[in-house]
Amino acid sequence: MWYMLRNKRNVRIISVIICMCMALMMTEGCSGGNSGNNGGGKSANSGNNGASGSNAGSGKNPNAGNGNNNNGASGNNSGNSKNSGNGDAGDLAVSFDKKDNELLLNTEALEKNDSSKVSAGDIKEVVEVKRGDYSHEMNALGEVFYLDKYYETVNVADATFKEYKVEKGDMVKKGDTLFTYKTEPDEADIKQREAEVLQREKDYTAGYDSRKAEINQAEHDLGLLTDKDEIQIKKLEIKKLKLALKEYKETGKDIEKDKSELNKYIEGVRSTKMTAGHDGCVLFLAELKKDDPLTEGTVVAVISPQKEYCVRVDDISESTLRYNSEVTINVDKGEGSEAVSMKGLVIGANNLLTSDNAKEFAYVKILDEPKGVNWNNIIKISYTSKELKDVLIIPRTALYYEETGEGRDIVRTPYVYLYEDGHAFKRYVDVYDDGGDECVIIQGVTEGQKLAVYE
Repeated sequence: MWYMLRNKRNVRIISVIICMCMALMMTEGCSGGNSGNNGGGKSANSGNNGASGSNAGSGKNPNAGNGNNNNGASGNNSGNSKNSGNGDAGDLAVSFDKKDNELLLNTEALEKNDSSKVSAGDIKEVVEVKRGDYSHEMNALGEVFYLDKYYETVNVADATFKEYKVEKGDMVKKGDTLFTYKTEPDEADIKQREAEVLQREKDYTAGYDSRKAEINQAEHDLGLLTDKDEIQIKKLEIKKLKLALKEYKETGKDIEKDKSELNKYIEGVRSTKMTAGHDGCVLFLAELKKDDPLTEGTVVAVISPQKEYCVRVDDISESTLRYNSEVTINVDKGEGSEAVSMKGLVIGANNLLTSDNAKEFAYVKILDEPKGVNWNNIIKISYTSKELKDVLIIPRTALYYEETGEGRDIVRTPYVYLYEDGHAFKRYVDVYDDGGDECVIIQGVTEGQKLAVYE
């Protein structure tokens, strides 16, 4: 030994041997540590008191506890498996997937799809994220809306309602009685109005006779003249008088108008019925009971010839109808018969105006109306509210919502369960969800990935 130490070359050899032994000892000491990666396996362990284990094989082995892991964890895991400590906040772990290069939020492993197991919490089915075109169809109830309408108003004062002589939906002719009423006319007022009109008529007649007599006198004087200049002057005078008479006669039309209005007023206050002013269908009747007071100018009936009309749709809830968009109009023909179908075009919707001026209805123009349509039957409108091309689509059953907050401050965050190798990974996503059978995924998953659907 002394000889070897004296030889410098041997000293170097001994030093190399000692370093190799120390390296070997360090390698063996690390094999039971908190993390290890042998044969391509991956192990992540967390807990308050630490954990130990070794992994062999290939695949993914996430082990975690988002709660309190007071007992630690140890074990020997091979292949795809998962161990977690006892926690009260749900078993979650972060795992990095080499294949997809994704950081996944891993829930407790769900059982594989098995038709014999349908208890609560089991997977009902596994679906695939697909790419395609998305179209959401909507339906709404409509009603015929007539554009040619006439409003019948009360033309008397101090009257009380007696009864209607027609019902809503009746066809009437001009002059037909709509309702009856009773009134107590002011006879003194009527006589005063008559006297005023009569006096204006007398004044007009007197003025007319005076002007006519002046023209007759001027024409008589013209026949007595011999001087040419005087004759010419007189002719001009007569011409002016006739022109003035013509203008005065126009005021006589006002007298006739006053007389007509007076007669209508007298007829109204002394009458006991109100008649229709137009031919057509009675669309509306005011809600009146016997002895209800009638106010002059109040609309009591709406009549329409029913020649100009469209379809009106309640547009408050969806606000999805857009101006100039095409729809399908279906009108029922009765039980056991197919509905009459035709095309329509939106000519008015509440999103045309600002929110302060928005209307509660949308209006649809009827295109190519077939014959024999009974617009009093049920009317349905079908239309496409949203159409998207080349998007990621999933069944709505695969989409879930996580709610946080309370009352009006509740926030609903959408998520799915990404399913891989018997594991379900909770994945938050950005979606377009209008309540249909399918949803559009904007961000969060890729085409071809599998999603777990709970029973």
